[in-house]
Amino acid sequence: LMIRRQPRSTPSNSSAASDVYKRQQIYLFVDIDGHNHTYVDLGSEEINQSIIKSYDNVWKELVNQTTIIHVSSGNPALNKKILKIRRDLSLKIPVSFDVGNDIFFHDEKYLREILNETTFLFMNEFEFGHLNGILHLHEPTDIFNFAGNIKALSIVYKNRRVELYTKDRKYCLPKIKNMLEDFTGTSDAYVSGFIAGYLKGFDYIRSMALGQILMIYIGSKLGAQTCVPTWESVQEQLEKYIEGG
Repeated sequence: LMIRRQPRSTPSNSSAASDVYKRQQIYLFVDIDGHNHTYVDLGSEEINQSIIKSYDNVWKELVNQTTIIHVSSGNPALNKKILKIRRDLSLKIPVSFDVGNDIFFHDEKYLREILNETTFLFMNEFEFGHLNGILHLHEPTDIFNFAGNIKALSIVYKNRRVELYTKDRKYCLPKIKNMLEDFTGTSDAYVSGFIAGYLKGFDYIRSMALGQILMIYIGSKLGAQTCVPTWESVQEQLEKYIEGG
């Protein structure tokens, strides 16, 4: 959630302050080694905390109507508020957590709080390595001893091989690096595909496969992609993918 707060004084259209106020740029790319890099210049744009603290009825209604809560990079106060509403209403809505860059910038207390609410945990291999250092994990499955509500941990590697761990099983999908021209956004595409599969009632391996198919859609060409696939075309690709082993 990003709310624009008006500057304390209203600058003229030609002033330097107005230029800064308008300049809000975000650069996101993945380098040749698979590292994510994000550069943000928000100008005068800020999070308005009063929006988060107020409108409780609105937040409660949104939580009541959803089928899954997805926590990603964002305002920690809002993330925690949404999860508190879930607890207060005794809802069984699953929570997916894509740690993203949050794992490098937010404190351990915040990460532990979100992890304790998490059902599905998503990260890449670099983020998982950092999490190991914070929580002193030795194996991916150690996360289940730390956070008992987690049902599955999914790790995307830089060659876009995917592993998913449950308490008693490990699932793997092969690398697809050679099928991609641009890695930017492919991890997010995987997460969205997995969640879509889960909401459709797919098992883990089919949900993972759906995520990898969306990776290919997003990363098959350089630059932003506007060719959003239909559900029918994705299903067709999924069946071919599963049949091909």
